[in-house]
Amino acid sequence: MEDSFEKYIREQRMQFDDAEPSAKHALVFEKKLAGKERSNPLRMIWWAAAVIVLFVGVAAVMKNLPDAPQETENTSMALKEVSSEMADVEAFYTEEILQSKTMLSAFGADQNQIELLNKNLDLLEQQYDYLKSELAAHPGDQRIITSMIENYRTRLQLLEKHLLFIQKYQQHQNQTSHENA
Repeated sequence: MEDSFEKYIREQRMQFDDAEPSAKHALVFEKKLAGKERSNPLRMIWWAAAVIVLFVGVAAVMKNLPDAPQETENTSMALKEVSSEMADVEAFYTEEILQSKTMLSAFGADQNQIELLNKNLDLLEQQYDYLKSELAAHPGDQRIITSMIENYRTRLQLLEKHLLFIQKYQQHQNQTSHENA
């Protein structure tokens, strides 16, 4: 059975192509853009790299998880049910993620970027739900607990990097507008 991630990569292969257009094409394109504001090429590279790293990371974590049992149980176990220390860890990451999401919505970022970010966060949340069911099936398994904490860290890092990128972009926009004034 083909892995869905591998299938997605095969289907989207052309989007991952990093070949550069010819110099002639670039000159024609530059002429067409004359008078229009140029987009930041680093921005696109950063997003492409972030998406690729995220997908590779999620695929690696999912590959290392034990196979799902044939019978699906509706039970799940959160970190807070493991110990009081894990409850503190879960509360910390939940609060930090919530604060980051609140800050992100306050910045009023590009809707396409927000949608992409939310899709990636949804994938990580689905992975976390799977880990919770695995923890219920194997209580106290340190590998699962570690993976759950890593999942929280990954979500928080993704949000923090996105916030940092937006802040830098807005600073760049402000500097550019001040220089042009």
